[in-house]
Amino acid sequence: MSDDARELHEHLQRLQAAGTSPRGLLSGEPTEDQIREHMARLHRPDGKCFYCGEPADRFHPIGPIMITVSDPDIRAGGELFTHEFCVWECFSHWAANQSGGKFVVEQDPTSH
Repeated sequence: MSDDARELHEHLQRLQAAGTSPRGLLSGEPTEDQIREHMARLHRPDGKCFYCGEPADRFHPIGPIMITVSDPDIRAGGELFTHEFCVWECFSHWAANQSGGKFVVEQDPTSH
């Protein structure tokens, strides 16, 4: 396994263990400064994964994965948000959390 593949594999294992923490890899409750920093990123992507906080392009060519979320009332002055993610799994954790669920990866027992 290459170093890049190993790093990606370890990253995905950390995401699996992190569940749906507001910042991905944070352990415990986030501080007010961490929440403020995270919320500031809603309006201006900064090259970091919106879920785990790592560089969004660190697994290039997989990322950055950029999504745009628009307020349903965008035509009446609602807001538009752009988020960057480093891998699909980070996006999946974030999306599941947004819908009130938890992203679960089912492992195929026949694959190793």
